[in-house]
This record gives sequence, structure tokens and C-alpha cells, in this order.
Amino acid sequence: MDIKNASEIVQKYIDTWNERDGRQRREQIAQVFAEDGSYIDNNLDAPVEGHVGLDEYMAYFHQEFPEYVFSLVAVLNAHNNLALFSWRWGAPGAPAGAASGTDAVVFEDGRISKVYGFLN
Repeated sequence: MDIKNASEIVQKYIDTWNERDGRQRREQIAQVFAEDGSYIDNNLDAPVEGHVGLDEYMAYFHQEFPEYVFSLVAVLNAHNNLALFSWRWGAPGAPAGAASGTDAVVFEDGRISKVYGFLN
């Protein structure tokens, strides 16, 4: 996967996190993630797995933090079926985000199969 294609998919991934409408979000998850796609970060004991699990996890963020959004800072590198990108999360227009991190994604047939999140 080259950096241009990786950047497009990662931006769709960020857009999916920001989608408030549940029906639209589920459609985006199906486009962005493999059926058995998963997400894990250093705050989780086990991965969030599958389209339903991912949707429920994203919906939780919207309920708990309704004014916050994710922003893609940069896709840092991509090769083979991997990409590394940095992000920021917080109120739109705020000078500093509430959180930021660098995540690694694994692609499978043009969709995300795994996300490994690292919060700064």
C-alpha cells in the first residue's frame, strides 16, 4: 500500500470516528473495516472487534464527549500492508487537543483489519 492510498483510507477511518449518525457510521465502518476488523489501544484490556463492536465503541465516544472530534495530523509512513499516522482529538478549533496519538493500521484487501492505537 502506498502512502496516497493509505492516506485516503486513514482519512475515511477518521471520518468514521466523527460520524454522529449511527446508520451512516455503520455504513462507513463496513466500507473502512474488514468484517473481523479490530481496534486496541493502551486504555483497553482487549481489542474491540467486528463491525458491531466498533460501532458501539465509537457511539460511546459520541455520548460521553459530544463536542469532540478526531483530526488526522499526518500519515507518517506506509508500506506493504501497514501505515503509521498521527491524530488529535478534542474540541474543534481548540489550540490543543484533549488527546493525541500515533496509530498503526494493518490493511487487508483495501480495508483496515487491525488498528493499534498509541496515546501520547
